[in-house]
Amino acid sequence: NIIPLDDIVGVAIDINANVYATKHNLNTIVRFPVGSKNGTVIISSGLSQPWALGFDRYGNLYVANTVGGTVVMYCTTSTGNTTGTVVAS
Repeated sequence: NIIPLDDIVGVAIDINANVYATKHNLNTIVRFPVGSKNGTVIISSGLSQPWALGFDRYGNLYVANTVGGTVVMYCTTSTGNTTGTVVAS
């Protein structure tokens, strides 16, 4: 699926050069594999207007939510893990 680029406010690139983007009003995170125009929604719950995102040196994804003022960490060591942990509020 080609994911429209409207409503994207945050972008980050992981160590493997995959691109991750926040879909602010849809409350989702989309992953674009390196070299691909096709994105896949990888996180679609637990977010509240995600704005910014980034990775730590271990590859964990951090997402800043506008509503509620939280930062949620998604552990990338677990395959298919879409349950985040609030690490700041």
